[in-house]
Amino acid sequence: MEPTELGINMPRYIPTGAVSVNVGGNFVLGTGSNSRYYSTNFQIKEGLNWTRGRHQFKFGYEWLRLQFRQAWISTPNFR
Repeated sequence: MEPTELGINMPRYIPTGAVSVNVGGNFVLGTGSNSRYYSTNFQIKEGLNWTRGRHQFKFGYEWLRLQFRQAWISTPNFR
């Protein structure tokens, strides 16, 4: 889902980072490239209660899936 679909109006990063400046072949100043970080974690938790006198049984589990996605322009570079 795009941020604009949620009503978020933010500037988007271009795939190659920002503009790079080459000064007469002597040096290049730029912002680097886009960096991305993706992470997915899973957590499973089981549950069980058991009482036989007067019959109390409980069974269950919990399934948790966490996703984290981040994109940013990396540190500037100078050559």
